[in-house]
Amino acid sequence: METALLTQSEFWASPEPVLLKNPRRPDLPGEAQLRELMSRDSRLAGCVLLPTSGSTGEPKIVCLKKDALLASADAVNAWLGATAEDRWLCVLPWFHTGGLGIFARAFRNGARVFTDTEPWDAARFTVTCEEEGITLTSLVPTQVHDLVTAGLKAPESLRAVVVGGGVLAQSTGQAARKLGWPVLQSYGLTEASSQVATQGLEALERPYSNEWLPVLPVWECRAGRDEVGREVLEIRGSALFSAYLFRKGCGASPWVLEKAPRGGWFRTSDLVKLREPEEGSSPPCLKLKVLGRLDEVVKVLGELISLPGLREKLAVAFGDDASRATLIAEPDERKGHRLVAVVEDGVGEADLASAIQRYEAGVAPFERIDEIRRIPQLPRTELGKIQFGALSSSG
Repeated sequence: METALLTQSEFWASPEPVLLKNPRRPDLPGEAQLRELMSRDSRLAGCVLLPTSGSTGEPKIVCLKKDALLASADAVNAWLGATAEDRWLCVLPWFHTGGLGIFARAFRNGARVFTDTEPWDAARFTVTCEEEGITLTSLVPTQVHDLVTAGLKAPESLRAVVVGGGVLAQSTGQAARKLGWPVLQSYGLTEASSQVATQGLEALERPYSNEWLPVLPVWECRAGRDEVGREVLEIRGSALFSAYLFRKGCGASPWVLEKAPRGGWFRTSDLVKLREPEEGSSPPCLKLKVLGRLDEVVKVLGELISLPGLREKLAVAFGDDASRATLIAEPDERKGHRLVAVVEDGVGEADLASAIQRYEAGVAPFERIDEIRRIPQLPRTELGKIQFGALSSSG
């Protein structure tokens, strides 16, 4: 698909369902059966279908009504004060909500979108921002890390960089701010058409923090409870997905459509804390703090630990090599779980030993590394997210 179409009414007004898939991976298993279903099932009218594997590697398709995508676009435009005068640079895949959302926002307010579909290059990205007078863009934490590592300074035209697809580490965000990059942490998911909570522009007047994100007005949020009493985020709003499509088995197995939950409340896989707005706060929004995913809070020797928090400490310890190492937990008969540092082969032995030593100096004894596992390269999605499901299965 030509990305220029994504800012045209021809795309957004059409009732025909659209399948957006990675052009570098043209073969979608079961695509023939899927397209046949798209041609006859009225429940898919006006939907954009986004294949996604997320971080766990389980294939599924999220069905988003175009009206939902546009509701999200309106909310983000209002939150960022985006107008027709803005100039977006899209370096995220347009077949994911991170990139598609940029085109939806531009369609709604007439802003211009510049695209770069070549493999990510921090220096080229910076030059493009300067030459085109880019004012708004979206990045994932890995890309911000690359800008910081290269010591690249932000152009004066840029007024906001929305960071999604994961948590931007405190140290990286602060370093980015020092280089002039106006980074704003966000939290979202494909099922929400993009962002659920995002720092406002006023956050740029304070030191960078990745905690307590304001919820966008388009969303209602509440904390449900899982079977062991943990608070799990539930969301409801006009930008919510309408259905999942998945297959049971392979070969000629049919696609099964599973509609979004009745009542409009969707339970995410994220553990959160919610906080009501403080009196006189601006803007007066509910705030959320993401503690990790349901499968990323585990017990080690009876102690409950958050893997995202430990991964951030590991990233600080690795410094310039932060994007080449991560942490996973694997079941252990004695300890409950054991902690495994997975490190790319390109990290030298001396650097690795120093990093592990720095990490373990700042954590509790039960949070220390049980095993170091070398692999050629960390598996990632198109958005740069590490595929932790693939890591665990490869062990």
